[in-house]
Amino acid sequence: MTEPDATAWPLGPGTDAKARAWLVQGAPVGPAPRQAASLCLLRDEPGSHAVHVLWITRGRQLAVAPGALAFPGGAVDDVDRVRRPDEPGPPDRFAVLARAAARELAEETGHVVAPQASGPLVRWVTPEHEPRRYDTTFLVAVLPPGDDPEPLPPGEVHEHGWARPVDLLADVAAGRRTALPPTRAVLARLARAVDVAGPAARPPGGAAAVVAVLRREAVLVPVVPRAAWRGRDDPPDDTERGVDLLLPRHAGEVP
Repeated sequence: MTEPDATAWPLGPGTDAKARAWLVQGAPVGPAPRQAASLCLLRDEPGSHAVHVLWITRGRQLAVAPGALAFPGGAVDDVDRVRRPDEPGPPDRFAVLARAAARELAEETGHVVAPQASGPLVRWVTPEHEPRRYDTTFLVAVLPPGDDPEPLPPGEVHEHGWARPVDLLADVAAGRRTALPPTRAVLARLARAVDVAGPAARPPGGAAAVVAVLRREAVLVPVVPRAAWRGRDDPPDDTERGVDLLLPRHAGEVP
């Protein structure tokens, strides 16, 4: 990935250790990523003109991005690949991902969405410098009618609730929350879709209108960030060099 093909996401001193070590080692081939899925669940906010998304924060005990803002999701399990009695053959890749996303949503938040009700949005792959890599497809769906929209007691996640995507982005920008680049990029897509939908994004039916925009603009070419030394001139010592995460242009906006 060359500089004209990417935008640089600076990695700070507290987050660049693994990327720096990987670069010093000569950027070896990373482990194969595991398939994963994450679900952006939208709903019409009662009593307002807003569309909200279900958010979670990662468990404080996790090794990667503890406490960071995210969406319900996780790795694909064998149960997601099992052929159902009404299927003519093994489920295709998207069906497996949709099942994984729906299963993780139920396990983490208690909300139940039929896998076939979700659609693909974007796809991100963990950089090679990470020892645990995931090929994550983000999907989007509308909260089913009759489901309780109120946040449930936290289970596998630290906390979760509902908010406008633009407000979550503002929290990240102000330092009130932390979020990894994929989460930021997805939130930016959600906020833009609300703007594109315009008056159609107002309840009732606003969430469905936003999902229609998102599905129409889905980009499923994998986004594969890559760590790189910052700058063109080699300083005397690698310890003095900054590290960037290069994001391909099709990653979209990462505010």
